[in-house]
Amino acid sequence: MTENAELTKLAVDLGKASSKVTQEVIKATAAAGREVASEAKSRAPRRSGALANSIVSHAKGLVAVVAADARHGVFQEFGTSRHGPQPFLGPALAAKKDAYERRIEQIAGDIL
Repeated sequence: MTENAELTKLAVDLGKASSKVTQEVIKATAAAGREVASEAKSRAPRRSGALANSIVSHAKGLVAVVAADARHGVFQEFGTSRHGPQPFLGPALAAKKDAYERRIEQIAGDIL
């Protein structure tokens, strides 16, 4: 095989790998969003269960958003002048961050 043909094959292979990495990272990101949401639900302060039940995860592409739809979620997370914070989203993200990073490293190692 000539040097030019080898470079062309390498470029094609890298293009395929890049596409596969992106697809796998998108899947891992969506899964991580679901895991953070589950963790946040388990950490949410409970009186009626409305806060925990309002926690959702939405993923699109390389972004996952985890949020509490309950109006009082922000007050629980950050507190008010009358009520100290009872964070549940931040700690849930911190608890799952390392596992997500390891998964991304694994994807890169497996494909590249």
